[in-house]
Amino acid sequence: MSSSRLINLVITNMNNYSDVKLDSELNQWFSSCLDVALDRIELNKKNFQRYDRLFSTLPKISAEIKVDTGVINFEKPSMLEHQAEVSPRLRNCIMQLIPWRKGPFKLFGIPIDTEWDCSFKWNRLIDKIPTIQGDAILDIGSGNGYFAWRMRAAGAGLVVCLDPGFIPLAQFQFLSHFSNDANIRFIPISLEGSPKGGRLFDKIFMMGTLYHSKAPFVHLKDASSFLKQDGFLVLETLIHRSNQNCLFVPQEKYARMPNVWHIPSISAVKSWLTRLGYSNIELISVDKTTEDEQRTTEYMPFESLCNGLHETDDDLTIEMYPRPIRAIFVAQLTRK
Repeated sequence: MSSSRLINLVITNMNNYSDVKLDSELNQWFSSCLDVALDRIELNKKNFQRYDRLFSTLPKISAEIKVDTGVINFEKPSMLEHQAEVSPRLRNCIMQLIPWRKGPFKLFGIPIDTEWDCSFKWNRLIDKIPTIQGDAILDIGSGNGYFAWRMRAAGAGLVVCLDPGFIPLAQFQFLSHFSNDANIRFIPISLEGSPKGGRLFDKIFMMGTLYHSKAPFVHLKDASSFLKQDGFLVLETLIHRSNQNCLFVPQEKYARMPNVWHIPSISAVKSWLTRLGYSNIELISVDKTTEDEQRTTEYMPFESLCNGLHETDDDLTIEMYPRPIRAIFVAQLTRK
């Protein structure tokens, strides 16, 4: 495989053993994931090489991470005297990595205003789920790792990000360059493409992947295969407002999104979870998605929620479907 700075960062992150003790099963799974990831990287190597200059010229600055009103801050007070010199370079790098979907972040004083303000979702769930202190967590469809940093700040022991997207991976590696946390690993493959590894995680987070799957029940089943007995699933998804146990299937697009295949009712989600061996199933949040939470920004200058809503009736999508409603469930796996 041809060498690339970004490829080396990906491999190093997946094989980062510094001061981290992992059980043998988890180490074996990481090794299997690396084999799969290397195959995907080889097929996508032109994208990696395209960002070689960006990653080869990043300034060497070690930051502290702090969370302030939902913003993940990468900061170093002693850098203030060099701010005028470094900020334009960093902002140029940030702009090369658009679109920034998940966040928000602030990098040495530079705000990264992302499409999603993910602090909304975090605030809905963090006080309503069992503690994550010391847990090993799998974040499926992690995006660039926003929730992983929030989980670590809340005391998680290890967070594994699973996402096949190239731009989320590049954004994660860019931010990690300034504050490398060996307890956050990014595996650039999908859930369906990941090797089977047994019940490795105390908690699994699925923050908006279910409706993107053409086989949502199988998607849930595959995710659950990684969860330890008596572990917890935190599931956030679009829902269809119906009292029936049913799925809503958009004809082509939903709010201009072409990759929304099925939107389940609350009853359908609970039924699936029960069949997969979950109990103590709680619906902890039901919220209408608004433009405070999801919108076009400088760092995500493409279509967003407002473009997918009806012009005169904001309770409808542009396709005349009910507008997006999201729910969060937490459930405990008590039966294999």
